[in-house]
Amino acid sequence: MSTPDESPDQTPPHVTLSAGQESRQPKPRIIATFGINFAQGENMNDSNSVASAPLGSSSPPSAPELAKDAVSYWEWHRVGYNVILILVTLAWLVFTWRHFRPAISWGSALLLLVLAAVANACCCAAYPVDIFFQRSSHRSAWLRRRWILWSAGVILAVFLACYWIVDEIYPFVN
Repeated sequence: MSTPDESPDQTPPHVTLSAGQESRQPKPRIIATFGINFAQGENMNDSNSVASAPLGSSSPPSAPELAKDAVSYWEWHRVGYNVILILVTLAWLVFTWRHFRPAISWGSALLLLVLAAVANACCCAAYPVDIFFQRSSHRSAWLRRRWILWSAGVILAVFLACYWIVDEIYPFVN
């Protein structure tokens, strides 16, 4: 018995035809690659049967949607990035106060603001990487794992801040 969508000579895959006979059409399969599922078509012998989009996906997001998503994610995480860098700088200042005390002036505060602006400009390096991966076929996996890029950026920033303090600022303070 066929439904209105089917022609009488087509039978859905793996439907019992009569007295235990099963249709010869193979089941659709799902191939998982890098955490993304790809559907394989009904006819496994057809070389054009592999779909190019992940299951359940609609059209890819537009450029403004990607930019909005990137800004909403990275701007909130910039707060944490800045807090961590402030804590590192304050730790250096507190633990080596005797050494840094003569260097505290309005001029050094201005230099500190310039270095903070440079650190924030470096934080913007995440945007092109994020948008690149959002436009790729690995978007859903990237959205769950982009915290790794944030963590790597924070570790690099802490390393550069410590290097800058130890190598460039600390030796020149009288």
